[in-house]
Amino acid sequence: MSNMNPSFATRIAPAVALAGVGFVLVNALDKPISASTQSTDTSVANNAANNAAATGTADTTPSSVPAVQSTPAPAQPAPAQPAPAQAATPQTAAPKAAASGTATATGSTCGAVVSTGSTQNITERRTYGTIVVTAKFDASGTLCKASASYQVWDNRSQQIEAYVVPILNKQAVAAKSANVNGVSGATAVTMAYSSSLQYAIDHKG
Repeated sequence: MSNMNPSFATRIAPAVALAGVGFVLVNALDKPISASTQSTDTSVANNAANNAAATGTADTTPSSVPAVQSTPAPAQPAPAQPAPAQAATPQTAAPKAAASGTATATGSTCGAVVSTGSTQNITERRTYGTIVVTAKFDASGTLCKASASYQVWDNRSQQIEAYVVPILNKQAVAAKSANVNGVSGATAVTMAYSSSLQYAIDHKG
């Protein structure tokens, strides 16, 4: 018996060693599969089984999940460009008629005829100064404007003529003649004015 034991131990030692190594490898490789992996494998297996049942053949090609294609966002329309502002056309004012004198009711131009009266003394008890009337007539010969220049010797007379002469000018145009009404308190200048204007009317040419 003592001669057979070494021989038997020698024979089974390699087998025991290989069995131990195999056991270690099996334990290392035999790890539990995660629930998500099992679920995925089961889903793939079920899909393969369904395809095989429908077509009669096993689908050996692994299914691939198509990539999700992103749909490009629609192009935004370009903002509308504002229309260019049109330059305002300057308004041309209608030309005004050139004023050449005072228009009368007949449409003629005042000043077609101009006549200067005689120089008259402004006298009442004494001479206060002199006055000359200039008359303007339209083309028909109607008196349309009157003015007077005067020269006096004292300040009081200057004040009276400065007040009275504009009134006499308006009265002459209104009367179309030398028949002015005059101004109360200014008889001397009224008489001299009327005489000078009458001369201008009589000699208007």
